[in-house]
Amino acid sequence: MDPITGDSIGLRPTLKSHIRSTLDSATDAIALSEKVASAAVVSNSIPEQKRQEISQAISAWAQHAHTDLQVSLANTLASRSWRRTTWSRLLWRVDDVGVAAEEVLRSHWLLDAESTLAFLAGRIEQAGFFRSGGGIANFNPDYAMHASDRAISKSGAPISKERAFLAPAQASSTPSTSSKGLLGKFFTDKVPQPSPADLLQTSSQVAKVEQEGGINIFHTRPWPLAIHFTRQKLLHTLVPSLQARAQSLLAQSLTTISATSALGIWLYIATGGSMVAEAGAIAALGLVWTLRRLQKKWEGERESWEAEVREHGRVVLSEVEEVLRSVVRTNERGTLRNADMEDWQRAREALEKVEEALQEVKAGNKE
Repeated sequence: MDPITGDSIGLRPTLKSHIRSTLDSATDAIALSEKVASAAVVSNSIPEQKRQEISQAISAWAQHAHTDLQVSLANTLASRSWRRTTWSRLLWRVDDVGVAAEEVLRSHWLLDAESTLAFLAGRIEQAGFFRSGGGIANFNPDYAMHASDRAISKSGAPISKERAFLAPAQASSTPSTSSKGLLGKFFTDKVPQPSPADLLQTSSQVAKVEQEGGINIFHTRPWPLAIHFTRQKLLHTLVPSLQARAQSLLAQSLTTISATSALGIWLYIATGGSMVAEAGAIAALGLVWTLRRLQKKWEGERESWEAEVREHGRVVLSEVEEVLRSVVRTNERGTLRNADMEDWQRAREALEKVEEALQEVKAGNKE
C-alpha cells in the first residue's frame, strides 16, 4: 500500500524477485535431495545384471538337481542291494530291508544336488546378497530346516519361510592374531596340550574353538540345509515304516501258510490218509494264495516307498529353488525411506501453497 495515496501497489519487484529466487532454490534442493537419495539406493543395490546371472545359475542348478534325482534313484533302485528286497527273497532278507532303504537315501538321494547347492550358495553370498545380514551367509541348522517342521525360532517368535532355509547366523567375532599369525596361535609350544578328560568335554571344547577361531564346528554350514534335514526326516520315518511293513507282511504270510498246512495235515489225519490229495490241495492252495498276496502287497509297498521318496525330492528341490529366487529377487534391493518421501511431499505442498499465495497477490493487484 502506498503510504501517501493509500492505494495498493502489490509486492515490490525486489521482494518478488527474492521470493521467486527462494522458491526456485527450494525446488532445486528438493530435486537434488531426491537425486542423491536415488543414487545412494542404486549404488547400495545389486545390479539387475548380477541378479539375472544368479537367477540363471539357480535355473541351471534346479534342472541339474531334478535330473540327478531321477537318474540317481533309477540307478540305485536297479542296483543289486535293492533287488535283494524283492518279495521272493523277503523270507531271508527281511532284516536287510532297512539297510537297503537307508543306503538309497544316504548314498544316492540328491547328494550331487546338495554338493552343487553349496557352490551356488557361495556364489549368492559372494555376489553380496547378505551384506546387510551380518557378514557371511551362515545357514544355521537351528533355522535352516523344513518350514513345516520348524516355523518358530529359539526366542519363540515365528520366522519367515526364507529364514527357515536361509537364516544367516550372527556374525562371529574375528579372531585376534599375534605376530606369528593365526596358525601360530594354535600351533605353538606354549599352548598346553588338552588332557583326555578335556577332550571328553565336547561342549566346552566347541565353545573354546568358536571363541578363539570364530568357527562353530557343528553348525557352520554356509548353504541351505533343507535337503539334509529332509533326508534325515525320511531316514527316521519312511525307512522304519518300510522295515515294519516287511516284517508284518512276512509274519502274516508265515501265519497263513502254517494255518493252511495245519488244516491239510488235520484233514489227512482225520480221514486216515484217504484224502491225501485233498489235504495236499488245501496246503498248496494256501501256499500259492499267500505267496501271491505277499508278492502283490510287498511290491506295492516298494513302489509306494519309491514314489514317496521321489516326491519328497521334488518338493524339497522346488522349495529350495523358490527360496533362492526370493533371496535374489528381494535381498539387497535398496528403497527410499518413507520418512524421506514424506518430507519431500510436505516440502512440495508448502511450495505449492506459496505459489498459490503469490498468484492471489497478483490477482488482487490486477483488480
